[in-house]
Amino acid sequence: MDAGLQTSNPALIDIANIMEFGGAGDNGYLSRFLDCDSDVALWAILSKETLHSYETVNSKAAIRTLSSLPLHLRQHIAPALSKKLLAYGDEDGAAAALRGLERTAEPLSSAAELAKADIELVQGNTVSAQARLERVVGSNDQQSAEALVRYVDTQFNTSVEIDESIAALVEAYAIEFRDDPLGEKLRRAHVLALATSGQFDAAFSALERISSSRIENASAELRSSVLEVLSRDAPEGVFVRQAFENIADGSVEISQQAALLLVERLVELGFFAEAEQLLFAQSDIPQTPKNRQLRAEVSLGLSRPLEALSLLRGLEGQQAARLRARANTLNGDHDSAYEILRDIGADADSLQAAWLSDDWQVLLEPDAPVLGPVMEIASSQLDTSTDIDGMLGRIQSALQDSADARAVIEQLIATNTNSD
Repeated sequence: MDAGLQTSNPALIDIANIMEFGGAGDNGYLSRFLDCDSDVALWAILSKETLHSYETVNSKAAIRTLSSLPLHLRQHIAPALSKKLLAYGDEDGAAAALRGLERTAEPLSSAAELAKADIELVQGNTVSAQARLERVVGSNDQQSAEALVRYVDTQFNTSVEIDESIAALVEAYAIEFRDDPLGEKLRRAHVLALATSGQFDAAFSALERISSSRIENASAELRSSVLEVLSRDAPEGVFVRQAFENIADGSVEISQQAALLLVERLVELGFFAEAEQLLFAQSDIPQTPKNRQLRAEVSLGLSRPLEALSLLRGLEGQQAARLRARANTLNGDHDSAYEILRDIGADADSLQAAWLSDDWQVLLEPDAPVLGPVMEIASSQLDTSTDIDGMLGRIQSALQDSADARAVIEQLIATNTNSD
């Protein structure tokens, strides 16, 4: 390009770069006019690769200028302006940039649909955004790959399962764009799509293949994301195998959120020692009620009731109370366990705790289900009289008492069997 032209018409050169390459760099000539109340504000915004929060941007002037352009230019420029304003944090401006296109008889282009979906995602309108992204993916044009990345991320963030065919499509795009900057995002999306579609073995295999690529923090952030899905959705056998492979040596770095989800699932399956090992590997875990209760469950699983009681001190709610009762039971304090369970209305469990107490005859009421009759039998006195008078009646009474006792014991056994 002629050096004289660059010197004499820097604004024109920047506009040419915007139309050709989508921007003119953060230090271009036009970038200094972001806050101007004139037509140049539009081109200044479009010239910047990134709009920083400390910069003053006159989005109203930019949108006013955009509205004055011919439709074919608006169709090209509006999506780009919308994306830049949305990234800047101006949702209203981003929506206004597209509004002029929505009022025309022409259908929105894939670029505009993608920009509109981004706005809906920020606003929390996930269902509409997903439908829009699906249309862009189905259009099979240059926006489809980017829309596919966005679609997978949204499905992952909302914990919605992805069809296996989507994972295969992402893989195809990842191969096609392997030498493009978008290829890195597609490889990441492929791993997430495999996990979110339940293909966990394939997801971890794909993760290992890209672990040495240029994807930032692939070994930590991406692995953590897959482990989160694994903890939530994987069948028991798959979860145990993959979880143990990923945490066995303790050297794999994962996020705190992924670690806590793994611990919850490990506790659920009874792997308390492994859960504790994973907790120890994490630093500065917030001492929230939920996390303290989780640690208490681990302590109970490892037969450390006093430690569990210490962790539960001051916590309120049904779950904390039940854990506190379990800790007291494990510590042999059945009276305290009975009182805790009685106070939260857990009648059946409180009766069990009372039955285990040395003072069970004091704690139980005569009308208590199942155990009340047991208490009555235990406290009854056997008539040992040898007087011949009335012996037949005493024998009949003893036989009836024996039958009643047998029925009560059978009911007690049946109740305990059902509770197990």
